[in-house]
Amino acid sequence: MESFYIFPDFTREYYLYSTQNGGESWELVLKSNSPFLNANSITVDHNGFPVRYSSSEGHVFVSYDLLRSWVKDTRFANFKINSLQFADNQLVVINGRHLTDYGSFILDSTGVISKIPEPVSSSLSAYSTFFIGKNNLCALAPLEGVFMSEDLGKNWSNISSGINLDTSNRYAAIISFTLNQQNTAFLSLEYDGIYKTKSAIVNSSNPAKTNFKIFPTLSKSSVFVEISSNLGDEYFYEILDITGNPLIHGKFNSNNTSISVEALTAGTYIIRLHTKDHKSYYSKFIKY
Repeated sequence: MESFYIFPDFTREYYLYSTQNGGESWELVLKSNSPFLNANSITVDHNGFPVRYSSSEGHVFVSYDLLRSWVKDTRFANFKINSLQFADNQLVVINGRHLTDYGSFILDSTGVISKIPEPVSSSLSAYSTFFIGKNNLCALAPLEGVFMSEDLGKNWSNISSGINLDTSNRYAAIISFTLNQQNTAFLSLEYDGIYKTKSAIVNSSNPAKTNFKIFPTLSKSSVFVEISSNLGDEYFYEILDITGNPLIHGKFNSNNTSISVEALTAGTYIIRLHTKDHKSYYSKFIKY
């Protein structure tokens, strides 16, 4: 999985670096004076491809060649995006506008769009929603507080107790929220400070675990597949090109196996794993 780092210099040029080995080495993949590198967020979709979006323009782009070029992401053609999160269970949480409707939305793997119910009726401020594991959502209403749902937004509870939130002062607002690996929440309040929950706000078992992984992600001859034992005892796989065309397919019974990729030309590929109960899992590798 790539990580990205954007470095601006004082001449208004921006350098985008990529790493595929946890930061041991970095590659300069783009140098630009385009403001998108400064204004846009870059994330990774469920297939491992980099996605960038601009809250000022609302457009979403995807890269299939390690960030060297970008094309419009048609999955979000009718959205004006403020924020975008590729969550567990193949869901995407979107904050912004869909056609003429403003709010937070969930986009599932089949392309079905559903609006997330608001945590507060007649909110005093725009709110944003994000996924925090399993069916849990967290919503930030900067002037009302922090809200949590355990059923994808059907019901909400206020978890703002202990936060010195002055709803009469529009400048004393929540400006950021994050979770650490232990699911402890950290929140920053403008002109006040940073708050921390005393314990995890969601069960540590809630976030979905990776069911299989491949290594190395950059290979010339073979990739090795390691599968969690809870997926079953029989697996089918396909290797797809970046347009989704199947190139190689097969079946294996071991939780650890290798697949030859010598016949493939250099490029980026997707490996799709199928189980007997018709579930699919995805990962990505690069053949050089």
